[in-house]
Amino acid sequence: MRSLKSKRKISEVSLGRTEINFEYLRQMPLLFHLLQVKPYFVTTQQESFISNSSSMKEIRHPILLIIALILFSCNKKNVEVQDPNVLATGFTIPWAIEVIGEEEFLVTERLGQLYHYQNRKLTELPNMPRVKTVSDGYLTYGGLMDVSLHPTFETNRWVYITYVGLDWSMRVARFVLQDNTVKNFRVIFESDAFSIGSRIAWQDEEHFFVSQGSGGNPYPEPGGQDLNSDVGKIHRLTAEGYIPVDNPVFDGHTQPTSIWSYGHRDQQG
Repeated sequence: MRSLKSKRKISEVSLGRTEINFEYLRQMPLLFHLLQVKPYFVTTQQESFISNSSSMKEIRHPILLIIALILFSCNKKNVEVQDPNVLATGFTIPWAIEVIGEEEFLVTERLGQLYHYQNRKLTELPNMPRVKTVSDGYLTYGGLMDVSLHPTFETNRWVYITYVGLDWSMRVARFVLQDNTVKNFRVIFESDAFSIGSRIAWQDEEHFFVSQGSGGNPYPEPGGQDLNSDVGKIHRLTAEGYIPVDNPVFDGHTQPTSIWSYGHRDQQG
């Protein structure tokens, strides 16, 4: 929550023989009015204010408009932001968060952990796949990346994750979440290459998109323009992990592939 401190009222100021009440200049729409430019963000209350001739009668010289603009730009509001509630600590590289409910979340760690926050308690879910990561000394890539709920999660309890497996290739897996138990874990999509990052986005209950970033590490990659490679692509799959029959058929192919679009770098949301 934010609370805004009200500005101090600036009393009437005299400049030579010309007077201006700066209280009238606290509203930006007034300045637009003087410039004969109607701002698109003006409210009904503000428009009533600037259309009131009594609000304008104190302004008697164009140079005061310039002074007012300078003062307005220098007088910024003080904003007080309350510290947010800390739900959990101790993460190393938290990467993705999925909201299940008002006080329930899933959080991934790049290093391979998936946490379930519920009833003010953070629990590491068991039986997550082992992952591979690489580091350039500053950032860590690969590992466990995105987590996403099926659109009808409330009834089927399906959770989807993307990660880089021990063979350095990206995968999409699905499982059923029951309390803090992982059931029916299954890999539904296996790519042919590493991914430095990944995100999942649902098109509808039957189809989702998953991105695969192109980084060239730890192995050289052909790049996002190569339609024979999975890197640098957005893939479109069914909820079961199959290739939809209405996916594009690109040059050099005779039937649809998982590729929906190509030529990307590291698309992550």
